[in-house]
Amino acid sequence: MIFVEVKTRSSTDYGEPEDFVSIKKERQLEYASSAYIEMNNHEGEIRFDVIAIVFENKHLYKINHIEDAFWPS
Repeated sequence: MIFVEVKTRSSTDYGEPEDFVSIKKERQLEYASSAYIEMNNHEGEIRFDVIAIVFENKHLYKINHIEDAFWPS
């Protein structure tokens, strides 16, 4: 099972979108995933990915898929 955080930006002037996945956001995803896993009795492997999107203009964008972006604490 893969839990994904998606971050978008209109430019990289202040950094890449993935740079804005904070520790607080990681903890929120861990909490949500734990609840989902418990409710659904999931026993398989999980991972946390980040999809980073930078919009160059309306029709042009760059996507970066980061697998195993972070691990639960």
